[in-house]
Amino acid sequence: MDSFYLINPNPRDPDDVLSMLCDLYSRRPETRDLVAWELQHILWSLGYTDELLDESEIAAGLKAARATSDPDKGAA
Repeated sequence: MDSFYLINPNPRDPDDVLSMLCDLYSRRPETRDLVAWELQHILWSLGYTDELLDESEIAAGLKAARATSDPDKGAA
């Protein structure tokens, strides 16, 4: 079966925002309800990336992560 997620995602690759968010959500479920500007700081603080990511990239990844984890919530 093909997997939607990368087998070995590089958590420091700024182009892999969706994998970062999925990993963050699995390790810290309390972060699921945060918005892009809050996640920007958390991803950087926890070492997922070496620099602050653009909020629009995080927002796009956030939308995709929510759609994959809860299709009804992502459609809203």
